[in-house]
Amino acid sequence: MRQAQDGEQGEPKSVAAKQAPESNTIEPMRRLFAAGEYQEVVTAYEALDPGQAGGGREGQFLASQALIKLGRLSSALPLLTKLLADGGQATDLLSLEIRRLTADVLLSLGHVEEARQLYEGLARAFAPLQGDQEWVRAHLQVVGAGIGNDALSVYRELLSVYLRFDGQHLPPELTEGVGRLQGQAPFADLAKMLLAKASSQAQESARRQLSAIKDLLSAGNLSQARQQLQQLIAIAPATMQPAINQLETELAQAEAKDTASPQAPATEGGQAGAWQEALALFEQQKYDQAIAGFTPFLIGDQEAEAKAKIAEASELAAVGMRRQAAALYAKAKKTFDPAARQQGLLNSRDLLLTLIEKYPGSSVVDKARQNLKVLEAELGPSASPSAAPR
Repeated sequence: MRQAQDGEQGEPKSVAAKQAPESNTIEPMRRLFAAGEYQEVVTAYEALDPGQAGGGREGQFLASQALIKLGRLSSALPLLTKLLADGGQATDLLSLEIRRLTADVLLSLGHVEEARQLYEGLARAFAPLQGDQEWVRAHLQVVGAGIGNDALSVYRELLSVYLRFDGQHLPPELTEGVGRLQGQAPFADLAKMLLAKASSQAQESARRQLSAIKDLLSAGNLSQARQQLQQLIAIAPATMQPAINQLETELAQAEAKDTASPQAPATEGGQAGAWQEALALFEQQKYDQAIAGFTPFLIGDQEAEAKAKIAEASELAAVGMRRQAAALYAKAKKTFDPAARQQGLLNSRDLLLTLIEKYPGSSVVDKARQNLKVLEAELGPSASPSAAPR
């Protein structure tokens, strides 16, 4: 069958010439695809009733594959990216196949950076699968060792610990278990395997959290970056300590720069100096510190002026924070790695929550609430519900 070039529609053949599609099934599409009738697959997909939801994931994937076979990669890409977005972080075989094909299409079309993100995510997803065969063989050997074996009882305890492992907090029982089973084959090697797998997962989780903290640092949200870094320090494996130390240094430098206040001229003193200092903070766009500096003037002759400056600082801070949230959202939407995308959306949501809580009188609060609804809809029920005031 001649392959059409990208952008060609080709002459649609009569789908009626084939077996008519059965109600609520994509079986005809499967048969057409297997027969190499790719244009008819596309025609059958386009003719599906909207109530059939486009034939589900498999129907959309078949249609995208048919478009690729026809040479219409640009037409297939929107279908594939929609499948990616709908699938979230799923790692079933179909989802992995969709992600791999999307990466191939992106690379073919010249979207190198987007393809790289997907390939990196796939490498992380496939890495555990490479050891599955070894895992099964090793455990068949363990089962053959006999129920009454004492080492088997110890290993069963370790396996239970590993199965409850949350992917972040490396259980000390796994490290201790390697020592308890030392010299007792095949259990010693299996205990080391459990520890290695858990350590790898904990490191990957820590890397993702470090990346998210760096985004917060770049966005200027130092308090949230500090909070998340403290949480990470408490659970990160020792192998991540150098990277954590580096980020700790960068965050400390940013905090020191943020809290440094300009010195008032020696000729000024008292309230005049304090007012000038607050104005200087305002000009440096350190709005929260400026608000704290203007607050004492709410009592006294400068009350009206202080109120105006606090309102202005609050408005500018809120606008800036919403802009940062929008930047994080845009970056997340451009990221094909599902885990990184999810974390970026969460960081954007947290900034909006902070904005609504700290600057309730801002003119952008209503827009922030609207943005928050969109974000929470994309995050889905797996994300914690917001506690934003309504």
